Amino acid sequence: METTHSDSPFVIVTGGGLASIAALHDASFRILLTHLRIQFCKNIVLAGVGSLTLNDDNPVIEEALGA
Repeated sequence: METTHSDSPFVIVTGGGLASIAALHDASFRILLTHLRIQFCKNIVLAGVGSLTLNDDNPVIEEALGA
């Protein structure tokens, strides 16, 4: 079985068994964290903050530009 992931919420799983379930659980957790971060930023802006700057130290990859 092979599992690959980075800071992205996307995980590629090949193979099967308990390791695949664990990898899918990890992916679900990453998606949940991403959703919570988006909701947090949205709520800050809706509360009346004049501007919000988000910093991300990860380099942009071409595949992410279409997302």
